[in-house]
Amino acid sequence: MNAIETDLQFLCGELEDRQPQTDEEKRAAQYVTDRLAASLDNAHRVDFDAIGNYRLMFAAYCGEFAFISLLAMWWPTVAFFYGLTIFLAYMAELMGYPIFSRFLPHYESSSAVGLSDAHDASCFLVFTAYLDTDDNPFSRVEAKLTQYCLHYLVILCMVFVLATCGI
Repeated sequence: MNAIETDLQFLCGELEDRQPQTDEEKRAAQYVTDRLAASLDNAHRVDFDAIGNYRLMFAAYCGEFAFISLLAMWWPTVAFFYGLTIFLAYMAELMGYPIFSRFLPHYESSSAVGLSDAHDASCFLVFTAYLDTDDNPFSRVEAKLTQYCLHYLVILCMVFVLATCGI
């Protein structure tokens, strides 16, 4: 319990702002890496490039589809092919292939990874520590189900617009 209290004191007390892509995030990732190294075979910090604001990318795709919906009223054939292109690009983005997000600003972010060489492990432990650092109400744990439902609703609306234009 003392070790957990010390960890929380450092992560929540000394590091005031652990927003993504900040020096405090790197310090927190290094601290967690050092703590994991004591009990795991392989622990290291991973630095990676991330979009500055993924919500901006999502909003851009939604705005594009709003334009496609308006375009469908006058030119459904053009809207269908343009919408299909944007929809496929959006799906590629969701699967981790940067299409248009490569044009958005990227910044270096950090994560801690720990691996154990135990071959008879019966489970995986995944720790996430990002939910407490964002001020956005959609980042709270209580709002995750609503966020996923809204996301699937947006995808369903995109498919509906494409199907309507295709018909």
